[in-house]
Amino acid sequence: MGRMVSRFDDGALTLRHLAREYRFQWHPSPRAEERDGRGRWTEAWPDIRLFSPGPGESEAVAAFRKTIPADLVAAVERFPSHQWSPLVLMGTEPYAHDLALTCPVLAFCVANNHCFRGGMADIAASLARRHCRQPRKEIAGWLGFPPVDSTAKVLARICPEAATPSALLALQVAMRGQPELRKLLLHLPSINAGVMFFASRWRLGGLPTFSLLSEIATSPEELESALTGSLLIDALRLMNEIDCTRHAPAFKSADQVRRFHESIVREHHELVLRREAERAAEIQRRQEQARAEACRRRERAVAEDRRWRHRGSDQTKFPLPPVPGKDTIIPLTTVQDLEQESVEQSNCAASMAQAVRDGGSYIYRVVYPSRATVELWKGRDLRWRLAQIKGPRNGKVPSKTRGAVIRWLDEAQQ
Repeated sequence: MGRMVSRFDDGALTLRHLAREYRFQWHPSPRAEERDGRGRWTEAWPDIRLFSPGPGESEAVAAFRKTIPADLVAAVERFPSHQWSPLVLMGTEPYAHDLALTCPVLAFCVANNHCFRGGMADIAASLARRHCRQPRKEIAGWLGFPPVDSTAKVLARICPEAATPSALLALQVAMRGQPELRKLLLHLPSINAGVMFFASRWRLGGLPTFSLLSEIATSPEELESALTGSLLIDALRLMNEIDCTRHAPAFKSADQVRRFHESIVREHHELVLRREAERAAEIQRRQEQARAEACRRRERAVAEDRRWRHRGSDQTKFPLPPVPGKDTIIPLTTVQDLEQESVEQSNCAASMAQAVRDGGSYIYRVVYPSRATVELWKGRDLRWRLAQIKGPRNGKVPSKTRGAVIRWLDEAQQ
């Protein structure tokens, strides 16, 4: 979350976090403000967590805590966020304080009713003072929950540590879509974050059994975070990648979920390795096919040249070299020369025989400064140009060799 800087002066608490700065005061009347871009303080309803149970608060927050009645702070400190609105509501409306003592989550929802009904936080504060006096089932209906007594009983069982607006909104949708969910939740000893996770995902069907939910409801590790639910969702995602038609079993314990997650992770890892091996084998197969096809083309070209030789001695003759050679750059004037060059250099020079006969190309052997094979190409202006120069096995040649060939070609055609 980043470091929060706090300061307490003259009864006011100032908090600066990232790019936002808040100021709180309880006397003479509760008020929260936020500094705007021009440095002015304007009224605000921050959704942050001011107080936490146990040690860990800064000295400034601890000093501000002392300016507020202890019973009010105790009623909101367990909520992970949005503490200021219920704190102000209880401080200004006695009915809200009574509601918070018996059903803290319902009081939390009333104070933050803008999260459930929409609208602005300042308007929500005035609406909260008016509606907190109503019967609980009517309050629940006003907030969007099913307007029945069992809804209020479910909300009374929710641990404040698990009550965030997003989690409660998800539960609201689930309770409207699945009326029997309320009956299930009322049979649990409490409703923590782990239970809330499964309750708001009622489309999981019978995967979480009642015995699993009962175990989660009493687990301290599931109070604020849904560890078991997160493992199950991750396992279901991986299982779908493995086989989208596969179905998971019903889970009776958290240990069964953990073991299922571990097995699916191993299976998914093996699948990834297998797919990578298959991709590597496919790449190798294609490369081998490409090499085999190149070899076949080369063999066909050599065979074609041999057929020309057998038809008559005239077919083996090449035109005269278009550019005179020299001691280090030697024209290849026969099919045998091309075949020998192809063998020595491990290239496809032998397949160029017909192109040489047609007069569009000519092949030369370079022996110095380094070994190379040169192909000249005749342009439209009838000048011969360097088409390619390759070293052994079609490798690159040193720049010194390329420069010598280019100078020879330029000087020969001046």
